[in-house]
Amino acid sequence: MPGSKIPERFYYTGVISAVVLGLYLSSLYSYLLFHSLIEIVTIAVAFTLFILTWNTRKYLASNYLRMLGVGYGFIALIDLLHAIAYKGMGVFPGYGANLPTQLWIAARYLQAVTLFAAPLFMERRMSNHSLFGGYAAAVAGLAAMIYSGNFPDCFIEGKGLTTFKIGSEYVVSAALLAALYLFSRERKHFSDRVYFLVASSIACTILSELSFTAYVSVYGLANMVGHFAKLAAFYLVYRAILVTGFKEPFELVFRDLKQAEETLQKARDNLDWQVGERTSELKAANEELEKEITERRQAEQQLQAHHALLTAILNSSQDIIIFSLDRDYCYTAFNEKHQEEMKKVWDADIKVGMNLLDCMKIPELRNLARQSIDRALRGEVFAEVQHQPGLNIYYEFIWNPVNQDGVIVGAAVFIRDITERKRAEKELRRFNEELEQRVKDRTSELEAKNAELEKINKLFVGRELRMLELKERIKELEKQQTSGGQA
Repeated sequence: MPGSKIPERFYYTGVISAVVLGLYLSSLYSYLLFHSLIEIVTIAVAFTLFILTWNTRKYLASNYLRMLGVGYGFIALIDLLHAIAYKGMGVFPGYGANLPTQLWIAARYLQAVTLFAAPLFMERRMSNHSLFGGYAAAVAGLAAMIYSGNFPDCFIEGKGLTTFKIGSEYVVSAALLAALYLFSRERKHFSDRVYFLVASSIACTILSELSFTAYVSVYGLANMVGHFAKLAAFYLVYRAILVTGFKEPFELVFRDLKQAEETLQKARDNLDWQVGERTSELKAANEELEKEITERRQAEQQLQAHHALLTAILNSSQDIIIFSLDRDYCYTAFNEKHQEEMKKVWDADIKVGMNLLDCMKIPELRNLARQSIDRALRGEVFAEVQHQPGLNIYYEFIWNPVNQDGVIVGAAVFIRDITERKRAEKELRRFNEELEQRVKDRTSELEAKNAELEKINKLFVGRELRMLELKERIKELEKQQTSGGQA
């Protein structure tokens, strides 16, 4: 590859030397021809830059190149006016050498501003329409100032360049030096070849400006050197953007894409390493997860067996109704007995997840159920009896909160039909009441008989006492009779 580049360099060197020599010889024949050729070439290069840039603006990631291409297109418009207004062309009679010099200074100011501002917009958002409109307004304003006579004089016949013209060239040169500094700060965005070509173009532009501070005649040597430097500057920009852009599109026009690709490749390499590390971690985590899944399956199998056993136990109960609810009053479990009773009482086909309160159509019972459930959810353990008036059935409810890791997650209810017990209790109360009444009645009878006996007893006792008194009296009489007989 190096062997193929050496002849190519000699080729370009020979072509450039031939062009420079031909232009110099044309200046000896006619300086106007020399000037026109150089201006035509630079204008063509600038317009080509504009066309390439504008048509690739959607794909051109570099704001620097975009601003440079659009700016050089509008600079070429002023340079075109400068070329056809040059002394001897006769396009604008009556203006003399001052008009082309003013147009030249206007173009150089616009070029300096473009090169200075482009690095500042390297990483900033820039609207294509705003950029185009701004340059169009600037060119229109400069042309209006020049052709209306409001632009300062730059060349006076017989005296040469004005102070404004010379000072402007130095100001432009200083601006170009600042532009070169700003461009060097953004070197990372360009390849070494493009950076060298653009930097060399700016340097040639500075040389051109300094040359134009020294000429007295528009056909003089200093003027010629300035135009050669300008041609070199535009040629270097042409090499940097057009030739290099066509030969190495991914290195210039799509340089940001290439940088992004390199960054992506580094990220991909890093990602591959991270993926390897993560794969190892995932493999270990998978093994742990498989172990955990196996343990969970075994636990689920045990739970299913326990659940089947519990279901069999629950369903085997013929007199106990069992169900449980979550905090939203929805069923989490119930036995067949409860389902049968719900059909009997509320005519509802219940399912797990169904809301108990939705099954209860009687507002009083629904409110009572809600109050009882809320008490259980607050952690209370209590029993209560409910009566179904329509069916004359009595149920005993035993409410228990369901705890899970110290948190109440629902309520479990045990219900027993105690209708027979209630009937027995009622019958027992009735029997007791009858018995008490019979005891009262018998007591009254006994009390009456006892009073009568006491009365009879009193009669018998009085009679006995009188009999004793009578016997005593008889004894006394007998004693008296015995004593009298003896006397």
